Amino acid sequence: MTPPLSTSRHAPQNASGGPNKGFTIVELLVVIVVIAILAAISIVAYAGIQERAKESVKKSDLQSAAKLIQMFGVENSHYPINHIEIRGALPAGSRLTREPDPYHYLLY
Repeated sequence: MTPPLSTSRHAPQNASGGPNKGFTIVELLVVIVVIAILAAISIVAYAGIQERAKESVKKSDLQSAAKLIQMFGVENSHYPINHIEIRGALPAGSRLTREPDPYHYLLY
């Protein structure tokens, strides 16, 4: 005959006598730490993507300005003397036609 099993070998019981079905504090902390690490990685990646996008816009604006100056030179047989001459040649609604904002660096 086999000896009876002791209660220490059985699954832990809750107050109502059924087995515990909850998570331990350690399990919950592990999950929270994993989520925090994933959030930190995604925030850093997002910041890098934003920075590359801003650099891409700046590069595109400089290329557009260079082409505009070249076109101005071909059409007028001289390069523009100042920014006012260039603004007259810009298409309406161009980002380059706006007055420069002295505080634009605060937005980046």
